Amino acid sequence: MAEKQKAGSQIKKGAFSFLDKPDALQFFNEQPLYEDLCREVEYILRKRLKKDGISIAAIISRAKTYKSVCDKLARPDCQGTPERLRDRAGARLVYLYKSDFPKIEAAITDEFTVVDKKDIAAEQDPGQFGYTDVKFYVKLKKQTGPRYDDLKNLLCEIQVRTVMQDAWGIISRDLVYTKESQIPNEILKDLTSFVGIFRIADSTFNGIRAALDKKRAQIGAKADDDFLSQPINLDTLTAFVQKYLPTTVVIHLDDPATERAQLKESVTILQQLGYENLDSVRLLLKNNSVLIRRMEETHKRGTAHGVLNVILAFADQKFRIVYPRLYALVQRAMNSD
Repeated sequence: MAEKQKAGSQIKKGAFSFLDKPDALQFFNEQPLYEDLCREVEYILRKRLKKDGISIAAIISRAKTYKSVCDKLARPDCQGTPERLRDRAGARLVYLYKSDFPKIEAAITDEFTVVDKKDIAAEQDPGQFGYTDVKFYVKLKKQTGPRYDDLKNLLCEIQVRTVMQDAWGIISRDLVYTKESQIPNEILKDLTSFVGIFRIADSTFNGIRAALDKKRAQIGAKADDDFLSQPINLDTLTAFVQKYLPTTVVIHLDDPATERAQLKESVTILQQLGYENLDSVRLLLKNNSVLIRRMEETHKRGTAHGVLNVILAFADQKFRIVYPRLYALVQRAMNSD
């Protein structure tokens, strides 16, 4: 008799378990809106951070699945109430340097209406293991029109992490996707030390970036003779372009990473053609000032990489031999209307 009552209670409990889940029909009717919101938030973040020149490792977004929503609503902290589910739409922003966080936060605040902010690191006890990040809960702010009428009141979680925080998040989920209280003490000590390594790496990368920025500023500030005697590398050529290439023919891109990648290619070309220092590049420009004036008069403009290629194509026979395809492209571009 007792066994029948026990079985009956299990059946009854299972029969009414749907009360702790969102209405499936309503969920799947709303899902396309949350997917649209994710795409919109990701697009806005990419565009704004690119404009601000902030180095990003990844931006991804996703709308939670029905199963994921049900599993989360079953957790004690959500208490089965859909209103507590604030990350049905979510984006993860992984950036490189901790010092960029204030600029990222300013961008998010400017582009979105921030409803709430949660700093995981501030909530953790000292020495507690686990990854840290900052979560922003946002709504669309500047977008108007019929396309956004159904999206403007929906909430999206933006999770902001450094590369090291993201790496720890991935590793810790694989190693210990469980409660801290359930981890043996000897393993917990190792994990706590491991977290410290990731935090040190974060600070080290940030310090290296600061030192490089300082060195780059010193390169550009040197007197002309000292400046021009420097060997050609990415940093010295970047400073040279800013000092010596006329703004009337050079277009600076909104994407600093792409511009530096192009200049890196220019460094390779110049070195391969035998240009040893910045003064040799200055002489190249001086000896071809007529070509530069012609570009100005015909409104032919390009990136620094493109302008250097044009000058080399017309002035250096080695360029035509070593880079025949690039030479053909330059010729075609210069002869086009």
